Amino acid sequence: MIPKDWSNTTINDNITFSGGAQPPRNVFKFEPEEGHIRLIQIRDYKSNKHATYVPKDLAKKFCSTDDVMIGRYGPPIFQILRGIAGAYNVALIKAIPHDGVNKEFMYYSLKRSSLLRVIESFSQRTSGQTGIEMDALKAYPMPLPPPAEQKKIAKVLSVWDKAIAIKEALIGINKKQKKALAQQLLTGQKRLGLKTGSFSFFETRYGKIPKDWKYPAIREVSEQISKKNSEQNNYPVLSCSKYVGFVDSLKYFNKKVFSDDTSGYRIIPKGCFGFPSNHIEEGSIGLQKLYEFGIVSPIYVVFKTNDKIIDNDFLFALLKTEHYRQIFSASTNASVDRRGSLRWKDFSAIHIPLPPIDEQRRISSVLSNAGIEIELLEKQLVDLKQEKKALMQQLLTGKRRVQI
Repeated sequence: MIPKDWSNTTINDNITFSGGAQPPRNVFKFEPEEGHIRLIQIRDYKSNKHATYVPKDLAKKFCSTDDVMIGRYGPPIFQILRGIAGAYNVALIKAIPHDGVNKEFMYYSLKRSSLLRVIESFSQRTSGQTGIEMDALKAYPMPLPPPAEQKKIAKVLSVWDKAIAIKEALIGINKKQKKALAQQLLTGQKRLGLKTGSFSFFETRYGKIPKDWKYPAIREVSEQISKKNSEQNNYPVLSCSKYVGFVDSLKYFNKKVFSDDTSGYRIIPKGCFGFPSNHIEEGSIGLQKLYEFGIVSPIYVVFKTNDKIIDNDFLFALLKTEHYRQIFSASTNASVDRRGSLRWKDFSAIHIPLPPIDEQRRISSVLSNAGIEIELLEKQLVDLKQEKKALMQQLLTGKRRVQI
């Protein structure tokens, strides 16, 4: 059911699709050259890292920055893209609006989540090998309001997009600021309550740290725990994400990815650290805060710290830095016992900068507050996106009208 003054049309009634083309690879250039034009590929909408150029006289299909482009293949399939000018390749399709169809309105009509679900369902039937099922796309309904209302709807939705972009930028800035702050506080380059220049440093293998800090090996402030789940306790199985640390495996993967027999798994109590020895070079290390007891696969190394001299949140923040990921990677490559993994013996030999316990707590508190602010912004972003999605559904179907 649509408003009486709207046209009950399909996408095929309103849009023409034009597939891309590309010259042979032996004419590709990877730096701008006279007489060449950029060859646009799907990945270019995320990064300029793989910019490619081809001779203008061999290019056949062109697009401008405001043209609406569709990613033909996945994953993810059916990306609606725009913002780059050049010649576009065979993995892209240009959507060209018919007379009487506003280009911005067309853009939002193609971004409907209901349409995406239909395209994805056809793609899954063919394992995505054939890309977008064009007949299904063309046959999909596209209710069309009068031109003035199309323009107004597109304007309203673009305002929401701008608000979302501002929120995403703010989150990005906050994350960068937190990362810079963590780098300074965790290495003692910046001290809470102390003026810069009021304290001195000493050199370590991993850089300068304040003279009043300790520099112990991990084994000097912690010990390995190797208790197996030999009694088959029904503890939750945990996995370690390189971004957030430990997650409940069943909830995170939404399916069972571990064996039925967990008697060889290691028990990890709350407050202990753990890491998969074959993936720590990616930064996969976690502090178990989810359950009183969990279990992890036998490939994990589990250890606990001396809580009289270590604040776990401080150590967790330190071990999750890019600096320590690089140290883990280098230690893994240097390990002679088992190539491709980092066992307790080599891991525990790594040194850490260690301020007095009170300073550790203050640092972890500051970083925790910065993290809470980012989480709040991320929640606001999710809410914004949900509200826009609901509004979009109403506006594009005429269930909610705009004033012209």
